[in-house]
Amino acid sequence: MKKKIISGIFRTVFLSVLFFVASDAFSQEEGVDFSGRWKYNEEKSDPGDGRREITPYELNIVQGENSLIVERTAVNQAGRTITVKEEYTLDGETNVNTGLGGQEARSNLVWSDDSKSLVFRISRRAQGRGQAMQTREIKSTEVWSLSDEGNVLTVEIIRETPRGEVRRRIVYEK
Repeated sequence: MKKKIISGIFRTVFLSVLFFVASDAFSQEEGVDFSGRWKYNEEKSDPGDGRREITPYELNIVQGENSLIVERTAVNQAGRTITVKEEYTLDGETNVNTGLGGQEARSNLVWSDDSKSLVFRISRRAQGRGQAMQTREIKSTEVWSLSDEGNVLTVEIIRETPRGEVRRRIVYEK
């Protein structure tokens, strides 16, 4: 009788531990946390063949349950250091922020199907060169993913322009 009670207790404790370990592993796979201070790695990045764009040399990211706050620090074309703060929701709603170039951007953020990447769908209005009154919409997609045990942030960018598609890969490290 004692053996059955001890065996039952052992089985209950074992199953409880197994359940908590499995549920913890499952909850970690539901989303990735991009929080941290990230430094641009020029050697691992591929700026693409598009025009010279402002690339932040540092990102400071704070991620909440349904929010993402990104501070981007870069050097603009005039050689001045600038920092912008962008705030996003992670529920697919439209977010409006002003980027490093000073343009307003409308963004929708959603998790990839496997919840390992964050997908930004961005739309900006840009004024054409030499065409003071003409503006055009520029659409882009950014896919953020982590590797190297969360120490490398890779941002894959696909931008649709009047001259065709421009691809960039920007890599940051903690």
